[in-house]
Amino acid sequence: MTIGRGSPTCQPDVELGPDQQQWVSRVHCILEFRAGAWYASDNATVNGTLIRRGDRTSRLEGAVRLQHGDTILVLGDVDSSGGARYWSLAYVDPHVTRPADLPLTPEDRPRVEVDRVGARVFRRIDGQRHEVVGLRPKAYQLVRYMTGRSFRNQGAPVVCTYAELITALWGERHEWPAGRSFTKEDVRDVVNDARARLELDKSQPRLLETVRGIGYRLAAWVGAAPFHEVDESPMVDSPGSARDSGRAIRGRGFEPVERPPTEDV
Repeated sequence: MTIGRGSPTCQPDVELGPDQQQWVSRVHCILEFRAGAWYASDNATVNGTLIRRGDRTSRLEGAVRLQHGDTILVLGDVDSSGGARYWSLAYVDPHVTRPADLPLTPEDRPRVEVDRVGARVFRRIDGQRHEVVGLRPKAYQLVRYMTGRSFRNQGAPVVCTYAELITALWGERHEWPAGRSFTKEDVRDVVNDARARLELDKSQPRLLETVRGIGYRLAAWVGAAPFHEVDESPMVDSPGSARDSGRAIRGRGFEPVERPPTEDV
């Protein structure tokens, strides 16, 4: 489940807005339910995502398992005096009194690993690690790029948009061969080629996932990051616009706020 700002080419599950100062990224953070628990991760954004747990607020690094009462904070506004206001999504566990299922350990999660020095790719599914052979150059380039994005995001998978992947695979528009253009269909061709080698069943991908209307996410887990204290001063993000739509998470443990909360964090 994705949270971010909407645009004609990017429709996250939960859209935050209005965003007059344009602080929210297209895909800002990701919520994932696995092994009986919800996990949250920042999508390698410039402004980052915060998590409030009790009386402590920290930057979200890697994939963090949510606990009852946790609040996810996304920068929504900065006033003239420098005070920051945040979009707030509170996690309410309807089964808080029931013992939770044990989460998968990093070793158990389906994931892709890349040996950059040896240019080798491995998949780990159901606890077994196997080398992936026969990847074509573009498919390998795709996997290498997406695992790199995950590594720089504290080990948490990153949703890569179609536009981002087009640039990663074929460069900027001015670098394209004369008379040639690249579209989502070209990205899909490379993804399908990669899935044919990566997945046990490419019709039901577990490693290279489609994020509807946005792009793709590669399960390239490096391991859960610790929960660190952070400097909570406001940061600067890339421009964008947004609107609010909490329909996708109502009744699933999260309660979206209609506007940024007024208190400073």
